Amino acid sequence: MMRVVATIWAALLLCGCAQQVAQLPPSTAASLPVATAAPAPVAAPPRVLTLPGAICEQARTGETILRVQLAADRLISRVQADPAYGGAWYEHAPCYRIVLGFTDGQPRQWVIDAAEPDLRPHVAFGRTKFTPAEREQARLEIMSAIPAAGARLKIFGSSLNPEALVVGVPTEADAQIARRAIPERYRGITRVEVGNFRRIPERQSERETSPDADVLRQPKLTMNQVAELQLQVIPLNQAVRQMPGYSELYIENEPTWHVVVAFTSPPPPREQIVKLAPPAIRDRIIVRTAKRTQAEIKAALDELASALRATGFEWGGGYDVKTQRFEIKVASPAHVERIRSAVPPRLRSDVYVIVGPLPVPE
Repeated sequence: MMRVVATIWAALLLCGCAQQVAQLPPSTAASLPVATAAPAPVAAPPRVLTLPGAICEQARTGETILRVQLAADRLISRVQADPAYGGAWYEHAPCYRIVLGFTDGQPRQWVIDAAEPDLRPHVAFGRTKFTPAEREQARLEIMSAIPAAGARLKIFGSSLNPEALVVGVPTEADAQIARRAIPERYRGITRVEVGNFRRIPERQSERETSPDADVLRQPKLTMNQVAELQLQVIPLNQAVRQMPGYSELYIENEPTWHVVVAFTSPPPPREQIVKLAPPAIRDRIIVRTAKRTQAEIKAALDELASALRATGFEWGGGYDVKTQRFEIKVASPAHVERIRSAVPPRLRSDVYVIVGPLPVPE
């Protein structure tokens, strides 16, 4: 199943603070030199806000994560129509939450109302400097300005938590040129890094002999980068689900973060799938062959569940998309043979029964 991450919205309140000024007696004040006091610093408003009803807690089960993530996917597809929408990101501490960012930084009650009931307590609102369109415009301007100034630009990236634009160059000399070349309106939010970066994906040769190997050589990501890229998987997932032979879409984190899209044989060309994905994840997509379509997996799970319920034993399990096998767990070794014998004959070669503690319902 797709490894997904979901988040819970945090509860923060805006506060205003008035500076208290001590009064001196008139006689004392007259004998003292007049000093101009520096204005008291004004605290910036918190970047993440919530509306009443939000909760702050860690996710404790995979079931909770999956349920909230799927509901968040559906909500984001509606929120994207807001002209001020700037993007979304996940936070893991102090709360497990998803933050919907808007350029005005204002919470929106209609978003909470549009969210599914299970998701509403886990929704927070954040402030972004750019909308996705403005961020893309910044990318185009920066990627044009730096090479034009004579610096070698290797990578361009962006993050939402913290919000930043990032460019990678091979030497400090390139970095000095790049910093001067970045358009002034983007300098405060753009970070220039020096390192041995890979080439920009758009410039990679179409003659690569091993696309999968190229994907697996991509650099490691931070937790925040992973959370942001997972949001980019949403539109890809929506697009490939409609394709003939679609089986599963899931994420693997080793040796580096990447997306796997599986189809029954013959799978579509990788180039066709890549075109459906947002640019940020196109160089992290692998296409694999699967035994069953998603509809066939669901039908097999329903058939298997019906057969196993007839045994009267407690059991748990599901379909492992990597091994393409059904894994069934029972609490006692004494139940193994009875469970195996209950499995429909057409599924037995792909059913694996193990013994272990069963999950406790929430």
